[in-house]
Amino acid sequence: MSDQEEQQLKEFLEVIQKKTRGVAIFGESAKRGFYWVKSLMGANYQGSILPINPTIQSAAGVPCYPTLDAAPPIPIDFAIIAVSKKYVIDCLKQCIKYKVKIATIFTSGYSEDDPVQGKKDEQEILDLLKKGYEETGTRLRVLGPNCMGVYYPRNGLAFRSDMGTEPGNVGIISQSGGLAINITLRGKMLGIKFSKAISIGNSIDLKPAEIMKLMAMDEDTKIIGCYFESLGKTTEDSRRLFSIIKETVKTKPVIIWRGGRSERGSIAASSHTGALKTSSQMWDAFVKQSGVLSVSSFDEFMDTVLAFQFLGSKVPGKRIGLISISGGSAVTATDDIIEAGLEIPMLTKESQDAIMSVAVAEVGVSTKNPVDLGNSYFGFSIIEKTVDTILQDPNIDILLYEISTHYIYNAVIMSAGEFPQLYFENAIKSIKHSKRASKKPVFVIMPEIAYDHETITDRKDFLKNNIPVFPTVKRAVAALKNMVRFKEVSEKND
Repeated sequence: MSDQEEQQLKEFLEVIQKKTRGVAIFGESAKRGFYWVKSLMGANYQGSILPINPTIQSAAGVPCYPTLDAAPPIPIDFAIIAVSKKYVIDCLKQCIKYKVKIATIFTSGYSEDDPVQGKKDEQEILDLLKKGYEETGTRLRVLGPNCMGVYYPRNGLAFRSDMGTEPGNVGIISQSGGLAINITLRGKMLGIKFSKAISIGNSIDLKPAEIMKLMAMDEDTKIIGCYFESLGKTTEDSRRLFSIIKETVKTKPVIIWRGGRSERGSIAASSHTGALKTSSQMWDAFVKQSGVLSVSSFDEFMDTVLAFQFLGSKVPGKRIGLISISGGSAVTATDDIIEAGLEIPMLTKESQDAIMSVAVAEVGVSTKNPVDLGNSYFGFSIIEKTVDTILQDPNIDILLYEISTHYIYNAVIMSAGEFPQLYFENAIKSIKHSKRASKKPVFVIMPEIAYDHETITDRKDFLKNNIPVFPTVKRAVAALKNMVRFKEVSEKND
């Protein structure tokens, strides 16, 4: 990447990081429910909003103007273009005239729809951007076409009204606008907080490599998650992306969920964003040589991002301690751990003796690892001692603590109405104390068996206390496996 290109990316980053003075929305309409205006309002955007549409007077109470020429002389840094394709060029001309820095083209119907005419239309946009730069000295950068644009909670930019306003350290790059929405909304439920999420669509101007470089430069972003359907539209694009990722993974994990892995999937990808087909052999070589963490599903993607956000740079080792309430779930969890290439070592004799010394009865208790406490599972002091003992054990790097809500809430039926609340409060207190003392992490496993509403509520309490929660051991160890791989790659690069 040239010095000029890097400087332009820095300018792009500055535009979305500084207070964006004004956003112009071309094509806002009642038919869409004033989607874009409400998205900015929902994100608590504090700058000026200028809806541009010659057929309406206002959008969600915000005055509307027929053109930028007719609008008040407010500095506009960002534009959203959501008009019919035939009006896109005119909107871009207005943006260039008023020296707008960034434009998101939501409009579709380009190379993803017609590989021949669509590419010609995309080239017309690129030619206009080049001409505008030569004439004004200001470079208008374009996201898309066929994309949602930018979610930046710290600055109030968003492409949904319900994405949340609390900033974090997870950066998202997505070639799919719909999946960018899915990732951010699901992340909100899981306790993941985002620095930025950028939907890039066909990426004719700002390409995956450039957005990756931007995330690498961004001090707010510590974890980078991507949904890609191709590595670039050209071989040169792919090489640039590879080069930038290889450098980025030395300091930040890069998690990529690849779409279009199958033959039919690659055909669908081509008609989605005009993606260049990436063979499985090419992808495997890319993953092996670049050091990215490749995941194969939405769940694995979200779980891995979740694990990194809560653990940060404290990547644990492979040796897992497990607390379970059921012998059967302990057996299947052990299978999941071993099949993931991780370890579930025996606890030391001292640890086993310490756990057994507080158990209410020896019958049904196994202290070797996994630890099956039987009826002792419900004793507050027993759980506290067990959590602390496992985390202090020299054979263990991380604890998985299975909390099955249907067992806990069964106590309500048995006339102990306050028991669930007391149990969860004690579990959180015990985990936080033992984590601090041992400096080892804890993943809570809350299987989705029954009591769905209660499970969601209780999960939030753990998340508020910086304790990640997973629905199954299998999903937790898949995320842990990815973390361990990142640790190995980082150590290799040192």
